[in-house]
Amino acid sequence: MKKILLLISCFFLVLQTSQSVFAQGWRKAASYSMESLYGIYFTSESVGYCVGGDNTSPYVAVIYKTTDGGANWKEVYREDNIKQLNKVQFINDKIGFAAGAGPSLLKTTDAGLNWTKIPVTGTTTDLTGLYFSDEQTGSILSNSGVLRTTDGGKNWTSALALTNATTYDMNFWSPTHGAIIGKSVGDTYYTKDGITWTKAAPAPLTGSYTKSDLHSIYGVNDSSIYAAGWGSLATGQPTIIVKSTDGGATWTQYVASDNNKTWDYLYGVSFKDKNNGIAIGGSSRATLAVKTTDGGATWNQINVPTGGSARCMFSLGNSVWIGTDDGIIASSKDFGNSWTLQPGIPNVNVNAIQYPAGKVVYAAGNDGAFLKSTDNGKTWTTKFIRVNNVSSNVLGLYFVNENLGFSAHGYRRVCKTTDGGETWKEILPDTTNVGVYSYGLYFFNELKGVVVGKTASKVDVIYRTTDGGATWDVKNNLFKANLKAVAFGSESNGIIVGEGLKACYTTDGGKTWTASTFNGVPSTKATANLAKVTFLDPKTAVAVGVAIVVKTTDGGATWNYVDIAGSIENLAGVAFKDALHGWATGSKNTSPKWSCVYQTSDGGNTWTNVADTTVMNYNAFIMDVACDANDNLWVTGLNGEIYTNSKISAVAKENKALPASFELSQNYPNPFNPSTIIEYSLPKMSNVVLNIYDALGKCVKTLVNEKQNAGNYSVDFNASDLSSGLYFYSLKVDGRIITKKMSLIK
Repeated sequence: MKKILLLISCFFLVLQTSQSVFAQGWRKAASYSMESLYGIYFTSESVGYCVGGDNTSPYVAVIYKTTDGGANWKEVYREDNIKQLNKVQFINDKIGFAAGAGPSLLKTTDAGLNWTKIPVTGTTTDLTGLYFSDEQTGSILSNSGVLRTTDGGKNWTSALALTNATTYDMNFWSPTHGAIIGKSVGDTYYTKDGITWTKAAPAPLTGSYTKSDLHSIYGVNDSSIYAAGWGSLATGQPTIIVKSTDGGATWTQYVASDNNKTWDYLYGVSFKDKNNGIAIGGSSRATLAVKTTDGGATWNQINVPTGGSARCMFSLGNSVWIGTDDGIIASSKDFGNSWTLQPGIPNVNVNAIQYPAGKVVYAAGNDGAFLKSTDNGKTWTTKFIRVNNVSSNVLGLYFVNENLGFSAHGYRRVCKTTDGGETWKEILPDTTNVGVYSYGLYFFNELKGVVVGKTASKVDVIYRTTDGGATWDVKNNLFKANLKAVAFGSESNGIIVGEGLKACYTTDGGKTWTASTFNGVPSTKATANLAKVTFLDPKTAVAVGVAIVVKTTDGGATWNYVDIAGSIENLAGVAFKDALHGWATGSKNTSPKWSCVYQTSDGGNTWTNVADTTVMNYNAFIMDVACDANDNLWVTGLNGEIYTNSKISAVAKENKALPASFELSQNYPNPFNPSTIIEYSLPKMSNVVLNIYDALGKCVKTLVNEKQNAGNYSVDFNASDLSSGLYFYSLKVDGRIITKKMSLIK
């Protein structure tokens, strides 16, 4: 009993001392929904599993489960400090296996509720293939070869020994017939008894290939097998698809016509019958999906609504599911003719954010991801800016109003929306040249705008349109720099900044540009990279970059160095709400890196860091910043993260008499997923703080922190970015605290 009282006392001490820590009121408004996905398997149209994680530090391995066909996923297994899981397979509704790096092999006998580790002997390398024909008999693949068990993993014997190999996939289409593939078309093996393996003749490839990796293999029957893999846009090497008609002994390459060529990796392939198959993959430009209806004689590209590389797929009749390396799942009920993007926030860098009006906020980032909220950041929807099957990284975003917006991308592309991001049109076409980027843009209206970027390293380009992108005036290599951002203080006065401490200005709306000069910049920062610029008034602007802040008061003709004692590092975003108050975002370039949000109230002359690294991912980079109509900040980071210092509003409930006492009700529903209602009552005007704490007493969200009138209040708490578990919600009113428990079950 004394121990329990001591724990309760310690918990309330944490509650009281945490108030000062969260004085800034920062909270996480959005974060990625799932880790990178590398394996997927469905036991029925409703029940499925996917596995993944992170193969770079900090390591993590995860397993997710759905019971509604993929619309919602629940995390059923997570282990930190071990690398990702690559494969998952179920032999019936209850018994399944997952395999991955380490090597790691897991087993469940209760439909994924619990997972136990199976020791693996005979290899020390990551597992890249998995197949069990029943609970006792199975094979696993690693760079060491194939290991086989007949007693559920208690003992393993070598079925195929490999040296200096790199393996990628194994597929069995019956207990006795299977094949494996690896780093080249020459690393292909097949078995016709499930025990012994024979090396296949390598597929002859048409054309010159620097690599011939095969990443996915699928057997339709004992004769027809397909494998797919390498493709490179940068080197002009078409995607490799090969086929065997003799069970894997010999292979031939599918050679696409010029109209059907693709240039990216394929990581998954599946067939529903001997004629109809889909292969999926991708690159930095988009998800790639191709489909055949004639048994692999021809493959045609199909459109999918995702942006990242599709790393895994599973088909069950006409139903198909794909998972991407940014943690997004798309599904099809008609074998790839149409697709549904399942809800979720992608695990990508969020490079830009805009707050055009009211409660509407937009953000965009890598893989063409576009996030939209119409309720002041309470909920978010995800789309991908995908045009002509390309969804390259969004590097710049500019909305003229709630509906009219523009995006700048890698590979030069610029896109336009007139319906708030529901649909997009390409107005500056993309290129296959990997060195061409559109970084920054500014539009006055639907017709007139300027885009800046580069066509090669330190070869700048400026695009200007007056007809909505139908035609462009192009200026090349005026300043021999990578130009990163553009802003205008009026229709006449504009500024462009770039790398190598380069800036230029215009006084005629962008028709001509003149190089700027810099004053007082230390020699150690004489070539500092500038990343973003914003105007405070028609002539005054502030630009930020790597360890530098500069300011102009003459429209960009001359810039003065702002000495802030070297405390600011690697700034990527800047925004001002008026001539005095502004913010700059980035990361301190120390180890560990610390997220920073610097604030100024004197027009950029002095700055103070107001970031709360107990809420923000301390080891991440804060990319961009925007200010809403109520002067609340919205900043973006890595891993789909968006942070804000705006409060979650507590709504006063109507038609109730004033309460007689200070009360906190039990949340409902409870347990909940992902939202619940918290209600409380105030007998008089009070200072109110409503915080959410995890089971260890760490404050994870501040829902209310303000003075409120007497009345009955209701707060809608959305925990979509939190893990399942026990949480506490604590109401502090004028020094008094009430705390209750609630359970989040995903």
